[in-house]
Amino acid sequence: MKLMETLSGRRAVRAFLPEPVDPEVLLELVAAASNAPSHLNQQPWSFSLSADPATVSELSRRAKQHLLTSLRRRSPFFGQREELKAPEHELFYGAPALIVVCATQPGALADAGCAMAAYSIMLAAHSMGLGSCWVSTALPWLDSSDGRKALGIPPDYRPIAPIILGGPAGTPLSPGRFEPRVRWIAQAASPA
Repeated sequence: MKLMETLSGRRAVRAFLPEPVDPEVLLELVAAASNAPSHLNQQPWSFSLSADPATVSELSRRAKQHLLTSLRRRSPFFGQREELKAPEHELFYGAPALIVVCATQPGALADAGCAMAAYSIMLAAHSMGLGSCWVSTALPWLDSSDGRKALGIPPDYRPIAPIILGGPAGTPLSPGRFEPRVRWIAQAASPA
């Protein structure tokens, strides 16, 4: 698959086939993520992986329970609370695999590096025929002491990007893209 096709064809997948993802494939995706750019080449990331569908399902259940019990009116997810309460709703959409990108350093530059690593995972997964989705609704639980313990991450690391993965059960429709907002920067006058 050519890069521009990968960029334009990748979509968030929220319906997965039940087949597990080979752990070696997850390691290939981590290798792709490790090629992402980062500030001063700090590579401020680590990865928590699961290729076990039952484990991913349990993590999804626990993250959903935490989200529902901690949901407040000012939360961006408050409007979705009825959908979230439905027994059939899974935060991880039945995905058989999970990669959580965690920051190993504090600060926005580490977060940005982790975001680039996560996007690299998603692009590489798409090029391999896998679907992926960044599930930000799981972050409150993943960042809790219970979630950190489940991920096996040290106390000074922070979960940034929970990426679910698996074979897509269909082709997701494109929601369309906005026209890019472009501003040309005027060329500075040359000093005389």
